[in-house]
Amino acid sequence: MNNFIKQNWIIIIIILCVGWILLNNNIFAKEEWQAVYYPDGCLACENNYIFSPFFDNKNDCINWIYAKQKERNNNNDTAECALNCKKDYNLGGILVCKETLDVLGKPSY
Repeated sequence: MNNFIKQNWIIIIIILCVGWILLNNNIFAKEEWQAVYYPDGCLACENNYIFSPFFDNKNDCINWIYAKQKERNNNNDTAECALNCKKDYNLGGILVCKETLDVLGKPSY
């Protein structure tokens, strides 16, 4: 075994580095989309937010928003889909997402 390590140490280091990079960049992370629906387009009205279940893809998230819009029938509503959000307690507990997509226009402040 020691001879194998001595002869192939460069390959072993490369494999370990590539594995470390893949794990730290979440290459294998599952996509998790969730919609946030803002009734009356009010971004400041956190108690009124409507959160969707989690979806495996962006299209299902978008479809949920359009179904909710049809159900509510309010032209002032806005919504967005967000990918892989996590609470960042270093930033006061706000959600930080890998990607967001405005679906029903920009929410108001």
